[in-house]
Amino acid sequence: MKIYYLYLLLVLVCISCDTPVKENNNALSVAKISEKSYNSPINPSNPFDDAGKIHNEILTSYYAHSPLPTETDSIVALLHSKATLHPYFSTLTGSLILPQEFEKLLSQPDIALQDFLQSSDLSEKAKISLSHYIEELLYYTHSSEDYAVIYDYITGYEHTIAGDTLYSLDEKAIILSITSITRHSVYLKKKRPKKNTDLDWDWLTTNIIGATAGANGNTQKAIYTALVAGIIENK
Repeated sequence: MKIYYLYLLLVLVCISCDTPVKENNNALSVAKISEKSYNSPINPSNPFDDAGKIHNEILTSYYAHSPLPTETDSIVALLHSKATLHPYFSTLTGSLILPQEFEKLLSQPDIALQDFLQSSDLSEKAKISLSHYIEELLYYTHSSEDYAVIYDYITGYEHTIAGDTLYSLDEKAIILSITSITRHSVYLKKKRPKKNTDLDWDWLTTNIIGATAGANGNTQKAIYTALVAGIIENK
């Protein structure tokens, strides 16, 4: 269960940096799919759904590389090179993660999560809601092999957040970016065919927690940290 928990925490810590939320709105386009399909992770009702789409595009590109590195420094370097090939990260010059941030997220995910919740600018209502979302999502990913169950849980939560007038626009943007990354991440975990030569894709918890790490509006760091943390946890 530790691995599932860790992946969610890293997602949380990443979305807690200082890039303005308005920049995320400009960078992320609305997915245009007319029908819900369990064969796709997309939720057309989430205006921040490209966050998850970008995450999966880069992750797929990383795992298509051969041979894959096993040392942390080499993993970070390869991921950085894959990320900068994507238009969303075309201006990226260095790693978005400080070594001390990353070490704590990997070694003490529960503490890192609580630290984020305490320091976040989110309202108390939003903190409690996000914490409950993470707990429930970890339970579903751990206990169910049926992606439809998880998809319905996440999109149902997104619908609730979008329609709640007590959340600010910034809070909605932050939470919906997190749910997009986690929904797309779980899709790859549950749906991607596994061959005998594949690495063990048990990176889910670390990745989810990594995405949540950007919860003050920095979607770019959320995506990047989720990717690095999930891949290293899986090495």
